[in-house]
Amino acid sequence: SYLWKGKYNQSIYHRKLPLLNSNEMSYQFPRYNEVGERGSPVMKKESTGKWALVGLGGRNASEKETGVLRMSWVGGELCREVGVCAPPKTKKTNPPPVKQVPIVVKPIPPTKKPKTPTVPIRKLTDAENVRRLQTCGKTPIDTPSRDNNPKVLEQWPHWVSLARTSQQNGSGTALTTMISPRHFLTSSQVVMDKKTDIFTWRWNSKSVEERCKEMNGRVNLEVPEEIVQNIRFFESGKNSTIPVTRAVILDYCDKPFDVKVFAQGVMVMEIAEDISGD
Repeated sequence: SYLWKGKYNQSIYHRKLPLLNSNEMSYQFPRYNEVGERGSPVMKKESTGKWALVGLGGRNASEKETGVLRMSWVGGELCREVGVCAPPKTKKTNPPPVKQVPIVVKPIPPTKKPKTPTVPIRKLTDAENVRRLQTCGKTPIDTPSRDNNPKVLEQWPHWVSLARTSQQNGSGTALTTMISPRHFLTSSQVVMDKKTDIFTWRWNSKSVEERCKEMNGRVNLEVPEEIVQNIRFFESGKNSTIPVTRAVILDYCDKPFDVKVFAQGVMVMEIAEDISGD
């Protein structure tokens, strides 16, 4: 099933989706998304009663199908970047203690420090991730649809919010899905736009590929601070905003251009203050 926001109103809708096909990277469903609509969460209700986020976004695979990127495809990068990690498959036993032998380390001459972000990265600690795993997905969807017919939810789920970049180079808007008290997943369409044969930042029209060259081989694209400062994050349908302090487009820079056009990218955002909720 999936959620999406009405194009001409602030309502949130829910509907069930029949799965047509799947592979290692994506799911295929009957066409459901409007042109340009990405970032909507696709969920599966597990036997435990929890709602699991299994896919994000929507690309027009054909006139009759919508393709959705599997979250497992970017799970490793998500864990590395912000500490939102899957539960460990097996418990590792601690190795026996090793007798420590004191060694003398020669001082290393100081090197030029790299430029650090204005706002420190607030990656989840291991303890925070454990708490997240215990509570995430427990809040049910109120008045869900029981079939393929869309149904308006009585209220916005507290774990669904909205992100927008507007002004200089058009407007980009998408739903965001809470994955930790301060991290939300959304579509890269919030910050970037395709212009013929290149992707540009909506805020200043500069080339996105030029930013990839600055990543020194990293596959994840760190969104420039100037762009991040102009993202508006609206908590759960409210009119008030919370500042976004960091945004990363996952598994992006090593993809060929035609793949980027086809699937665009998943972006994780970090906000300035934690939000409570499951």
